Amino acid sequence: MEWWFQARQRKYGDPLSRSATGQKPVINLYHHVDSLLQARRDIDTIHKAMKNGLIDTTGSVNGVYYKILKEGNGDQVSVNDTLSVFYKGWILNGGVFDSTEKEPITFPLTGL
Repeated sequence: MEWWFQARQRKYGDPLSRSATGQKPVINLYHHVDSLLQARRDIDTIHKAMKNGLIDTTGSVNGVYYKILKEGNGDQVSVNDTLSVFYKGWILNGGVFDSTEKEPITFPLTGL
C-alpha cells in the first residue's frame, strides 16, 4: 500500500517550508470549466426571468439578488454594527432554501 502522507517531523511553532523539487507544477486550466459554464447559464436564467417579470428584485451585490420589502428608517449601518433582519432565500425553481419565520436573525456585520 502506498501512503500519501509522511509522519509529522515538525513540532508546534516550527516554520513551514519545503525544498524545491525542480519540477514545474501541473496546472489544469480546464478543471473548473464546467462550473464556469453552469454559472454563466445560471446568470443568463436569472436575467431572462427578470426581463420576463418572473423575478422582482431591488438589486444585486456580488451575484446575490435581493428585494427590500420594507425599508427601515434608522441610521446608516457601519461595519461595526449588529443587525436584526427577517429574510427568505429562494432558488430559481421557487423553493425556499432558508428563512426566518417568527423572530429576526441577529448578527454582527464584522462576521460577514
